[in-house]
Amino acid sequence: MTYISTKPVAGYPRYLVDTEGNVYSMFKRTAHGWYKRPGRLKLVGSVINGYRQLELRNENGERKHIKEHHIVLNTFVGFRPEGMECCHNNGNRLDNRLKNLRWGTRKSNNQDRIRHGTSKGEKNAKSKLTDIEALEIKARMSQGENGVELAKEYGVAHSTIYRVKNNQSWTHV
Repeated sequence: MTYISTKPVAGYPRYLVDTEGNVYSMFKRTAHGWYKRPGRLKLVGSVINGYRQLELRNENGERKHIKEHHIVLNTFVGFRPEGMECCHNNGNRLDNRLKNLRWGTRKSNNQDRIRHGTSKGEKNAKSKLTDIEALEIKARMSQGENGVELAKEYGVAHSTIYRVKNNQSWTHV
């Protein structure tokens, strides 16, 4: 049985976070100010570049967008040490359980991405192309099609097309 611990979010006392990576709002805002909820409302947030991000308000009501994994680590481990970044042990950017997170160096995080297979191609959350599209681009460029036109068709910069063609990116396909 896993024990789930809950703490107030570091720097945002209106919210709670648990070791399973869930963030809860304890207060609701009305025209007459803030009031405490009888229960907790789990915040859902939005996913940007593969990471869940939440909008929290501080005691002054100022909004700030914070990545959910930073909330978990800041609260249970401590604020990010200089030169460190958040690492997901299993490579799943949406798995924000405390046991899956750690502060690590950029080098260790890049090594994790290689180990998880999330550093290349369509598995990279920032990728605009699929593996199939990269193969199509390579084939079409080898047949003499125009890179600028292909860039428009695939919705990417023409420099991306030339990096695919010259095996500077998408080298795994």
